[in-house]
Amino acid sequence: MRITWEESAKQDVENADPAIRGRVESELPVMFMDSVPATAVTHSGGVLMVELPCGAEIDFERTGDGVRILYVAF
Repeated sequence: MRITWEESAKQDVENADPAIRGRVESELPVMFMDSVPATAVTHSGGVLMVELPCGAEIDFERTGDGVRILYVAF
């Protein structure tokens, strides 16, 4: 799956503590390797949320060929 970023979410990850940033950057591609994780929870407006193993919560939406990361909470 292709992963794209909302600019504000990308900036939040870039500005995070280097240790957590590294975990998010390594766990995210694995989480979305083949499909949207079965653990994803649907919120209003079709926004989905999944928690990475490192504890970061990712809000995202499906796109034609993957997902778009909207928000990252540490």
